[in-house]
Amino acid sequence: SKGNVVDPLTISEKYGTDALRFALLSGTSPGNDQRITDDRLEASRNFANKLWNASRFVLQMVEPDDDLALPEPGAGAIEDRWILSRLDTVTEDVDRLLRAFELSEAVRQARDFFWDEFADWYIELAKVRVRSGDRTAIPVLVHTIDTILRLLHPFMPFVTEEIWQRLNAMRPDPDGAIALMVAAYPQPASPEALAQPKDTAGRMMATSIATGAA
Repeated sequence: SKGNVVDPLTISEKYGTDALRFALLSGTSPGNDQRITDDRLEASRNFANKLWNASRFVLQMVEPDDDLALPEPGAGAIEDRWILSRLDTVTEDVDRLLRAFELSEAVRQARDFFWDEFADWYIELAKVRVRSGDRTAIPVLVHTIDTILRLLHPFMPFVTEEIWQRLNAMRPDPDGAIALMVAAYPQPASPEALAQPKDTAGRMMATSIATGAA
């Protein structure tokens, strides 16, 4: 009936198209109606802002002569191995959920990994190393943000494309893609890569954090 709906064009003008798209995909279940509230739209807009700011921070740390090759498997700092193993796991989870059309859970997995683990933890750990002169975290930062942008692109196509274009100008896509829309979507790692290293890195990371807090 009249008065119980909202105009998507009005919402897009206020919160942004990506925020509306993200809010529609978040917290939903197939076959059920949902209520789109200002709180949910604002949370989605805040996530887009967080993605923009964190990505810009990472790209600003990159210097022209940085080696952007990832460390060999099992090499690198504890936090590098941890975030890369978590990235593999989340990529596998999002791929599986998309294939099962569980869009809301796929959104949650990608969002929580970016905000709770990459932005809140890994970036904070990495920037301390970079400021001290250790630039070995740079390729891990770049690789992780690139993969995150690809994972999130179906859910937030505009902001991820804008950020990725800046990244691609700095480090061209290995397959020659000129837009994120046509770039390869992340593929899950092999079952072997998802097994023991993930658990080992996680335990080492937890031990490191506990030791530092003691």
